[in-house]
Amino acid sequence: MMMLGRVVPFLTAAILAAPASAQFGDVLVGTQWVFDADAVHPGGAVHAALQVTLDREYHVNSNKPDEDFLIPTVLTVTPPEGFTVSKIVYPEALMITPGFSDVPMSVFEREFVIGITLHVAEDLQPGPYSIKAELRYQACNDKFCLAPATKRIDSTLKVVPASVPIGRVDNPLFDRIDFGGGEEPAVALPINPRHAHPQ
Repeated sequence: MMMLGRVVPFLTAAILAAPASAQFGDVLVGTQWVFDADAVHPGGAVHAALQVTLDREYHVNSNKPDEDFLIPTVLTVTPPEGFTVSKIVYPEALMITPGFSDVPMSVFEREFVIGITLHVAEDLQPGPYSIKAELRYQACNDKFCLAPATKRIDSTLKVVPASVPIGRVDNPLFDRIDFGGGEEPAVALPINPRHAHPQ
């Protein structure tokens, strides 16, 4: 593992050299959920896009970094009972060589999009449902890496009767996601209650 010996000292020194506040993840990470429809019918499916924006000059490791000791970016979704996450689509990674190492690293740059596909059970009752999720990541710039962090990124999706029309959402974020690809998601066990009752 020649790469291990070359990267770890640089990465460790880079983290230790960072300001104390930066080591605890004070980089601003903006997130926004977008669904491709304003609601979903029982028995239907919906695509969602999570847009992630980092502070300027920062990046994160990709979901499949080249070395085991690097912290991958992982989106974990906890669907409510009656929902199934069938697919997660990470963006294509870029290879960069940071200033603290001479070994290229697989990363997502400052702004990227992750896609998921949600399927709804046919017997699910109409109402708003909470989609809970967490994004695990480690942010770095060209000089140092911050400590790994986890951000909670919940959203709400409405299920409506089959007789109610659904409005489609035209957002360019979906043009950047290959829903024909993807991988098995990191998904926590479904939670109760079945749905949040309308107010």
